[in-house]
Amino acid sequence: MKRSRVTVEQARERGYMAGRRAILRRLLGQVLGDLGHSAKDPKAKLATVVLELEDIRAALRSLCEAYGYTDWTDKTYLADVVDKYLGKRLDEEARKRGEPRR
Repeated sequence: MKRSRVTVEQARERGYMAGRRAILRRLLGQVLGDLGHSAKDPKAKLATVVLELEDIRAALRSLCEAYGYTDWTDKTYLADVVDKYLGKRLDEEARKRGEPRR
């Protein structure tokens, strides 16, 4: 994967969107707690899965941004993000250290 250059405007927009999503995730978590989330309630279970998925997406976004791989959207399949973006970078680092490929 090729590293992309990010303009100041793009960085600001990404920062704004990341902050907004973080607030929404926190709000959803608070609402679930206030509602007394029940594992038997399918809607609460779905909301919990969505919350966890968004937390994972945010963690991957942060890791990928640290390495400069930001050419994926929130609609990109997360397994592809791990393999094609983060995994490639980890493979490159392992090669530099002389370690075998995964």
